[in-house]
Amino acid sequence: MIACFGEVLVDCLPDKNLIGGAPFNVAINLTRLGREVRFISQIGNDDFGKSIYTLAQKEHINTSVSVSEQLATGYVSVNFTNNEPQYTIQENTAWNYIQYKTLDSYPSHFIFGSLATYFQPNLKTFKKYKNLFPQALFVCDLNIRKPFITDDHIIFCLENADFLKINEEELSELYRIFSLTDENQLFHYLLQTFNVKYLLVTLGSQGAIFISSSQKLKQPSSPISPSDFKDTIGAGDGF
Repeated sequence: MIACFGEVLVDCLPDKNLIGGAPFNVAINLTRLGREVRFISQIGNDDFGKSIYTLAQKEHINTSVSVSEQLATGYVSVNFTNNEPQYTIQENTAWNYIQYKTLDSYPSHFIFGSLATYFQPNLKTFKKYKNLFPQALFVCDLNIRKPFITDDHIIFCLENADFLKINEEELSELYRIFSLTDENQLFHYLLQTFNVKYLLVTLGSQGAIFISSSQKLKQPSSPISPSDFKDTIGAGDGF
């Protein structure tokens, strides 16, 4: 069983609304690949929340989602710059206050994002799971969503990640924080200084890199035609 912890919300695009949130996108993709998933989050008792619950049921996700009677379901305003989404996140919504719920089995992997654990109620809940499942592989998706990120919180995420997934923007932040400029130097530093055992870097059109203590693999990307392109929302989560 794989546990996914973090935000689920509605992305409000200029022309439509889409259900998203990085951990929820990951949960859907894992379920479609045949994995058993428990998704841990909180929604509101409103139309957005009901649509999220309906989708989770349709995707056969066994949810551990709380329902708040006081807080609205989270939502994000999304606009595009050069085909890249820009997010404005609504605060003080249900997923900012994720409740602890007992899982019915021990997870082999526990997937979490930096965005959800930035908020103190979620951080408290996350730490409880971290203490309960010391043998699970903790997978961190580092998401730079300003202002909901600090250098200290990035370091916290690194300290609690066995497997770290980052993109080009997040890679640049790590270069800045640790005052490093060489790629291999940074990768070595992350593996040696923190608990990180595996590092996955997505590089857009340049493909992706996978690094562990024993290997470094680079995979080029496969171009698609403009007619097949829709948008990049959730692309990293799907990857």
